[in-house]
Amino acid sequence: MSHFWERTGTVLGRFLLGLIFLASGVGKAMTFNDTVEHVKGVMTGAGIPEGAVAPLIVVAIVFEILGSLTIILGLFTRFGAILLIVFLIVVSPIFHRFWTLDPKTPQYQDQMANFMKNVAILGGMLILLARGPGLCSIDNLWRKKVQATP
Repeated sequence: MSHFWERTGTVLGRFLLGLIFLASGVGKAMTFNDTVEHVKGVMTGAGIPEGAVAPLIVVAIVFEILGSLTIILGLFTRFGAILLIVFLIVVSPIFHRFWTLDPKTPQYQDQMANFMKNVAILGGMLILLARGPGLCSIDNLWRKKVQATP
């Protein structure tokens, strides 16, 4: 693979993977009270005590923003990938329970698509965890590795 595509692809890939979580985390933070009210029913329905909803939303915001920024910047990338892997594993079965819905309904299709989107993003996070941030990253500069290995 050419160095151009390796560098460009990993930087763009990290940006795109991180962007969805950055936008989501910032959106939750900016509309915190509305977010808590919006998800309270789903979370309590999943057995989470009502008093834990707001603190868990704070944790989700921290995981999303911190994880996305580390991935976008290529700084502590594997740590950010772990944060987002944990986030996806926890929230996907709580918020996208498509298997509890009638397959003939639009809600079933929407929730299945969102669940599978999260599974695909989880795959991207696992690749980042395994392969690292790529050549054009702060992590790489700190290790002084400036070119791809043959």
